Amino acid sequence: MGAIIGLVIAALFNFGTWFYSEQAVLAFYDAKPPSRSQAKLPQPMVKLLCRRAKSIEKS
Repeated sequence: MGAIIGLVIAALFNFGTWFYSEQAVLAFYDAKPPSRSQAKLPQPMVKLLCRRAKSIEKS
């Protein structure tokens, strides 16, 4: 019976670690959401990469 309880507790801890891992990493690095001006910076690069990927896909 003790092994089953241990497995259940381990499964709960593993699920909790997996579910909250993103938040833990962001908190560790003190990450903040980008401002509107910062969020616009990567848009041209992303569009260029999308165009390149589509041209590779066609060939």
